[in-house]
Amino acid sequence: MNRPSEPMPSLYSCVRTVYSTYRTEAMNKKYYGCRLSQIKRWNVTLEIVIAVGASSAIGAWALWRNPTGQCVWAMLTGLAAILAVAKPILRYSDRIERYTRLFAGHAVALHDLAQLTGEIEGLRDYPRALHKTYVAILARIRELTPEDDPNPDSSLLRHCFEEVKVQIPVDHLWWPTEGEENHG
Repeated sequence: MNRPSEPMPSLYSCVRTVYSTYRTEAMNKKYYGCRLSQIKRWNVTLEIVIAVGASSAIGAWALWRNPTGQCVWAMLTGLAAILAVAKPILRYSDRIERYTRLFAGHAVALHDLAQLTGEIEGLRDYPRALHKTYVAILARIRELTPEDDPNPDSSLLRHCFEEVKVQIPVDHLWWPTEGEENHG
């Protein structure tokens, strides 16, 4: 952002940028946590249907011996066969790994930003040392960007951000007066 010889932007501007990133990372962590939970549920459901449809022990149950049961069992085994073929195409395990990386990466960045925010509030300033920390956090966040959802679920994002607005209200954060200069 700034070279050592360049003056820092106003304290208010710096703090606003850090807080915005902090709240965005809180939203990202929530979003990818939800996406990870969703895809894990879908994967477990898929695995259960495939396992049940392939089970000869379940197929031997008496309830499948009447005409309705036979029809239901035939549909279930057919569905299990289709899902078994579709499973590699759906690539749930790849998506679980990607969402796990994104969730963990955003969680670490959020933790670091929470510490940075606490330091800013404690010092009531944003010295260059904190700016260097912020730049390092941004670099780690940028590394996650290529794996971000290309078409994120906008309703889930809105829901996550509404939770963040309650969890980290702007009026509970320390704010310098607009135009106030950095001291460090």
